[in-house]
Amino acid sequence: MKRVIAAIIIMAMTAGLSFAGVRPDSKKGMYWVSSLAELRTLDITGAGNPNQYDLIENDTAIMINITGTTGTFSLYVFDASSEAAESVPDIIQPSDFATAGNWILAGLSFLGDDLDLNGYDITGVGVLYPDGYAAPTPELDAAGDFSTTFTGNNLYGGTFICDTAGTAALPPVAVGMNFSVIIKGTVSCVFNPDNTGTEDTIHLVTPSLGYSVETQGENIDSTTSGSVAVFQYYAADTWLVIADDNWTAE
Repeated sequence: MKRVIAAIIIMAMTAGLSFAGVRPDSKKGMYWVSSLAELRTLDITGAGNPNQYDLIENDTAIMINITGTTGTFSLYVFDASSEAAESVPDIIQPSDFATAGNWILAGLSFLGDDLDLNGYDITGVGVLYPDGYAAPTPELDAAGDFSTTFTGNNLYGGTFICDTAGTAALPPVAVGMNFSVIIKGTVSCVFNPDNTGTEDTIHLVTPSLGYSVETQGENIDSTTSGSVAVFQYYAADTWLVIADDNWTAE
């Protein structure tokens, strides 16, 4: 009798379930594949292998294929209403395509070290650089010319060599900015944070100072040839400067 009751309970519990691939929460899915052939195996009507649920509008698939030192990375978005014929690599049809439902290349791809996204190269985490970005050549100039000659890509991985005394006006700090400064000769090179709107603050870190929290608008400078400082975005209106002991706050 207990077995009969248990069987009835199980039948009652499963009576309303569907074992088709319909997604229960309607949330978008993301899939990782290594080739177009693998992308095609993602079924429009999910059968459990490789995808458990049906594909729905705006599901995404990321394809990464690396061979030696060359790699390709592509982002595809599923268009449930697309009836277009397959056109590699822009339009990829699932293997169970009937009348509609295609993977559409979203325009994100790279070859080797060049990642192209609508005319931009991504060469660092979280930062978009203009197309054709390359590590800037070190800029040798006077401190007073910093704001006019050390601009653009220089502020994202460049090096400024200060060979003439003066005050360098820092730009308003922005996400992703990072650059190095080297002092050449016994010259006083002062770096002044931007004071438009909310004055920027410099957090100066040196071996002797430790982590020093400076006040808004406070300058830092060095007069020692060969001294080095690395400036980088820390937070809104705030620079983090990691330097040797030849740098001081004014």
